[in-house]
Amino acid sequence: MVDIDLTGVQSQQWRNIFLALADDNVSELEINGPESVWIMSHGRREALGATIGQRVAWADVSDFERTMADVESHTAHYGHKFADAFCVWEGGLRLKGRDGRLAVKARFHSVKPPVCDFPIVTIAKQSTELASIESICKSGSMTREMMEFIRLLVKTKQTIVFSGGTGAGKTTFMTACCNEMDPTERVGIYEDAPELDITRHVPNSFNMMSFPAAPGVDPNSQADLDWCVRQAQRQRVDRILVGECRGPEFASYIVAANSGFNGSMTTMHANTPRMALDKMASFLKRAPGNSATPMSSLNKDIAMSVDYIIQLGRPHKKYRTLAIEEVSNIVGDTDDAKIKTNPIYAYDAESDHWIRKGFPEDDALRESLGKIVQALGTQSQGGPQQPQMPDPDAARPVSQQSFMQGGRSGGFGRGSRFRRF
Repeated sequence: MVDIDLTGVQSQQWRNIFLALADDNVSELEINGPESVWIMSHGRREALGATIGQRVAWADVSDFERTMADVESHTAHYGHKFADAFCVWEGGLRLKGRDGRLAVKARFHSVKPPVCDFPIVTIAKQSTELASIESICKSGSMTREMMEFIRLLVKTKQTIVFSGGTGAGKTTFMTACCNEMDPTERVGIYEDAPELDITRHVPNSFNMMSFPAAPGVDPNSQADLDWCVRQAQRQRVDRILVGECRGPEFASYIVAANSGFNGSMTTMHANTPRMALDKMASFLKRAPGNSATPMSSLNKDIAMSVDYIIQLGRPHKKYRTLAIEEVSNIVGDTDDAKIKTNPIYAYDAESDHWIRKGFPEDDALRESLGKIVQALGTQSQGGPQQPQMPDPDAARPVSQQSFMQGGRSGGFGRGSRFRRF
């Protein structure tokens, strides 16, 4: 439990809610009605009133709106007050502890009347403890070998898509990866709601928020996420981070990632790396001007732009890195041709351990991973089975799949990925 600074918080309802959010075990909070406030603690939902021993309720909508001043003073939002917003109001909730440091970081989303009788609020809390790859590894989400490999991917500016379901830890993981970037880089962050904050490690970074379509908003005053991402081409950034790709903005992300912004990152809702690739193709297909483009061409664009997919999930309510797969440049010739992937790591839920499935097809990455394996002695957390060792007699330790595909040669970076043996 963090000691929250409640200075200026007048309403008892939000004082109780903020105190609940300060609990390290609480990950979500929902408000469904004037007397319906719920939290998720230890992976289970329960009524907030029963948890703190006192009732949390509002008399009516007007009473709720009156107390929203306590939230507005702690939330970065689109610039208008809750009472002035039509249907939707959202932003990034930030609460500080009495020591002045950030204690609670969350995404605040609310839907307002007339589309509901009483405001529906969802607060999704982000971890402030898992702020580094090291801390995520120590929490049991991956092996140390995997951690060092992901560090390598970030430092060598591989373009990464973090895939997973709701609450899988995608944003937390991507934020932690930013600590491995060169602090002298310039990074542009593009989101629908402010969640990513990397200025402590990468001071030359900035956030842009979309002003998407909403009821009552003049279409001429909208700036969707796709528009925001396209601005990166003029902002002289080294990398771009897109909070979550859900539509046409992925096309702009692909263009940027393939135009010199190596090492860019984004998140995506998908349950497997294969589903993530299918979603990417679907997003590209829906982008303006792409409806008649063959799927094979769209998949080639993806293969030339995305280097790795890191799949995250919560099997048995445990945060785990489920898979790390390299996106191959091998694409079939048929119109619905799929992109091949080269699995590097896979998680086995039954035994709760990880298996190294292969090695990168890029020569330099393959050699570097081999050195990591040797340095760590194939250390593995989470189970008795050890990952396989690279063949010491082989000049290049390659996986069976990458050998069959011809492998990749050359150094780090996108430009060297497509030269063959």
